[in-house]
Amino acid sequence: GFVVLAKATDGGGRSKFEVIVSTSTNRNGVKFLLNNVTLSSIQGRFINDGRVTIQMAEPPVDIFISRAIPDRLKKILALISSIIRGEDVELEVRKRVTSTDFVARDMQMSIVKCSQYPLYPSGFPAHLTELTITGIGLRRVDGRWFGLKSLRLLNLRDNLLGEAPDFSTKFLNIVRLQNLQMLILAKNNISNLTEDQWLSFPTSLFVLDIRDNLLTGILPEAVAHLHRLVAFLACGNQIRAIPDEMCRMSSLRVLRLSGNDLQFVPASIRCLRLDFIDLTGNEMLCGPFQPYKHLLTKAAPLLQTAVAYLQNKGIPMEGLPWDIQMFSHDETVVCSICKRFSPRDSTTVQHRQLDLSMIAHTVSRGADHRGSNQVLAKYYYCGYCIKFCRF
Repeated sequence: GFVVLAKATDGGGRSKFEVIVSTSTNRNGVKFLLNNVTLSSIQGRFINDGRVTIQMAEPPVDIFISRAIPDRLKKILALISSIIRGEDVELEVRKRVTSTDFVARDMQMSIVKCSQYPLYPSGFPAHLTELTITGIGLRRVDGRWFGLKSLRLLNLRDNLLGEAPDFSTKFLNIVRLQNLQMLILAKNNISNLTEDQWLSFPTSLFVLDIRDNLLTGILPEAVAHLHRLVAFLACGNQIRAIPDEMCRMSSLRVLRLSGNDLQFVPASIRCLRLDFIDLTGNEMLCGPFQPYKHLLTKAAPLLQTAVAYLQNKGIPMEGLPWDIQMFSHDETVVCSICKRFSPRDSTTVQHRQLDLSMIAHTVSRGADHRGSNQVLAKYYYCGYCIKFCRF
């Protein structure tokens, strides 16, 4: 629909103004007389987002305007203010409204120069679905990004966000982007992503790109909460291991972890059905190795048994003492066969080769095409599944 200001004359030849509101169900529109008696107030707090409410006293109705172009909305509100003050306003004569009178809203925004970056107090158009900010050396997290509720793509590639002093805290606000489908943080000098940051990534994500950063150590099991993720790209870091819980990411189709320091992969990823996997450039993972087996027959401590039970039942552990919560993740492992949590001390461990062609349609062999489908995998067998395994 749309809103139009109209000017006419009454029986005495005096000017009068009207607001005409046209909608898809009433194309002829509804007229509201506009003066300091009929108008109650205007709520323009969100005018920069293209939203405003005009409250009429006679008749007592509210006119809600949304998804408007802010500049045009400001212009019409300025005219209304002049009318209420009793000024004789001249309106643009327009006999008929056509499609050419409407300006398509920009749904995409690309910033590749510092001079293009929106300054305060102006912001980003609230209706953006794609925002790209690349190659400008950005060292701060802008809270205005997280107010773009319609955003589907946020591309922050080739900046320096990892050097931002508040990156680990302020970037947690990305959880507000519940419609975000693609997040690109490649080449940002990011040396650490806390578990809270992983949990803040919206579960709506289809693609997560963290390539060519400085990530080290073991990826936390919080990665697996991105259950809709289709492509996970983490090449060119220094990651040593990925969590067993990744076997629960049933939507995953593309897994790129080349150029890291992976020593083994959890055998539980056999449950994945990938279209493409790339583990090249991990020398210890693809190099020669000796099979290893550690058979455990002792009973697990009560704490490990209890934690495994809670995890398998999906019972949250927030009510447990803080020290138990802190160390609970180290008390259990995921069985490579049944994918259930098992007490660590009563779980059999085995290192042997895994054929990647069993889990992916296409396996990358690297630029020289000399890569192998065989990688070192760590197998965990719970007390039940070990009964059916042959070594």
